[in-house]
Amino acid sequence: MFCACYACALDEGILDTTQDLRDHNATPTLMMRPGEKPTLHEILMAEKMDFEAKVQRAAKRKKWLKGLLCIMQCVLS
Repeated sequence: MFCACYACALDEGILDTTQDLRDHNATPTLMMRPGEKPTLHEILMAEKMDFEAKVQRAAKRKKWLKGLLCIMQCVLS
């Protein structure tokens, strides 16, 4: 029974948590030269990219949690 849950976890990519950590550390930031002010467009684009990265991490976390729930249910049954 545990093998089936493990296979389920592999299919859903649950066991690859290192990718989530790398993605979290690669959140885009605003690149500026010293002494320059960013334009409004640059600020908005940086915030949009940050938000999109957060949404992607949340989706990956949700997928990981669903798979973990499947594994825990199999182990506890």
